[in-house]
Amino acid sequence: MLSSSEFIKKHKSFSKDFTRLRKLPFATMFVLILRNSVKSLQLMLNEFVLQLKIEGVITASAFSQARKKLKHTAFVALNDGLVSIFYRDKKAIKRINGLRIIGCDGSLLTLPTTEETKQIFGTRVIHNHTDKELGEYVRTTFEVHYDVLNNIAIKTVLAEASNCGEINLAIKSLDSFGDNDLLIYDRAYAGYPFLAVLNNQDKKYLI
Repeated sequence: MLSSSEFIKKHKSFSKDFTRLRKLPFATMFVLILRNSVKSLQLMLNEFVLQLKIEGVITASAFSQARKKLKHTAFVALNDGLVSIFYRDKKAIKRINGLRIIGCDGSLLTLPTTEETKQIFGTRVIHNHTDKELGEYVRTTFEVHYDVLNNIAIKTVLAEASNCGEINLAIKSLDSFGDNDLLIYDRAYAGYPFLAVLNNQDKKYLI
């Protein structure tokens, strides 16, 4: 999948990216990012070069430049593909009364404050007790729908915290679930507008 020309074309930033044979092709970048090593970036790259017996050195700067060529949608597509494969074995899937039990919850995450994150997620002003502005920070709303019986995250979303709360994200995710799903939410989701959407779409739910 990662080596598919169609997959690469769809999930690279620009048409000219990953067209030349280099030390950090698309699939290699994908795997390196997934490793999520706690070691320094340069040390991880040095170990990678030794393991694969690659000639020369891969610098942290080269890795950072190559990483920008890979769109985040590649990870979304791969996860959707893995989830689809997981549910093929219908006999092994745990259910209650024929239903998947899908727990949904959200949280607020503070992100590194960079020009890129500020542009995508917006900023919030830091105040003290005198309401004096002390700077700004970036925050995002993170929400996940999780199959609690089979221990697999089905759908996860990051969105701008100020404009898209948990309920709005949950509404946007409803198309991913059908008649054989029981959606479970905590009391933060309780409200007539959300209940109206759930009922209009004939979703099975518990709050």
